Amino acid sequence: MKFNGMKRRIIFSQILTWLLLAGLAVLAAALPWLLTFYVGSHISPDSYAAAENFGAVLALCYCALVPAFAADGLMLWLLRRVKRGLIFVSPSAMVIQLIAVCCFAECAVFVLFSMYFLISLGIAFAALFLGIALLVVSDVVAVGAEIKTENDYTV
Repeated sequence: MKFNGMKRRIIFSQILTWLLLAGLAVLAAALPWLLTFYVGSHISPDSYAAAENFGAVLALCYCALVPAFAADGLMLWLLRRVKRGLIFVSPSAMVIQLIAVCCFAECAVFVLFSMYFLISLGIAFAALFLGIALLVVSDVVAVGAEIKTENDYTV
């Protein structure tokens, strides 16, 4: 890396991504307790439906964690590549596409969550929007990789 500011931002992003991974691990361990607390402390139609189907809601929560863990691992891998200067190469575009697929998987899980919590539709829309945005970014990186490859062969 040529610029110290850029290197610091990448390190900061890596730290945040590792903290996110730790937070996901803590969430996975505490999920049954958190869900029991939430269902027991809220008096709403949503909490009644969730209490009646506690096992299904807990399973959906764990299903939501799988793409989150995958996306976080992919982000760590992408940041490592960026730190090495491997930005406009096709594997980086592929990693961004895989993160977009994780967003689409989250969208699907949160659409299913909307059977129990209506607010989940908003989260599903946000995940869908982020997935589409990441597909656009991956296309930009892929085009940049093609241009870089052409320039590498230019004398």
